[in-house]
Amino acid sequence: MKKIISIVAIFVGFILLTIAWLSVDTTSTVPVDQSPATSVEVAPIFSWRFAEADTSNLDGIPKTNVFLTASNNNTEQVRLIDTVDGGCSELEGEKYEGDISNTGKVQCYYAGLGQQYQITAQEKNIYRVERKLFEEALPDNSSLEYTWEVVEEFLFF
Repeated sequence: MKKIISIVAIFVGFILLTIAWLSVDTTSTVPVDQSPATSVEVAPIFSWRFAEADTSNLDGIPKTNVFLTASNNNTEQVRLIDTVDGGCSELEGEKYEGDISNTGKVQCYYAGLGQQYQITAQEKNIYRVERKLFEEALPDNSSLEYTWEVVEEFLFF
């Protein structure tokens, strides 16, 4: 009789374990976005930063490092664009023709010679930083006319 009770107890225990195991939800309840994937291209956001450059020159001319940060979605790129004599400033609201940046005109200057910078879009995800030299001239003399040159390129995917 004890053997029959033991067998029935094991059988009942097995049935209870099976029922408990079947009642556990083993599926994941993580919500899934069912909307179709869309790729919206957002133009990068550019921001300029100027920092005093460490130099060991004996002429005493201050130098400035010109940095540009470009961020787009989850990507951020920080680049040293140039090291120039003198100081730099961002002149808000002044843009060049073709400049697509959300920043203003950037100009660096020292003792009659300076650089201007602009950001242009070339192709779908390629942006270029261009530099143009300028110099002061006396009113009766005309200064040289310099052209824009590419100094750096940003690529976003």
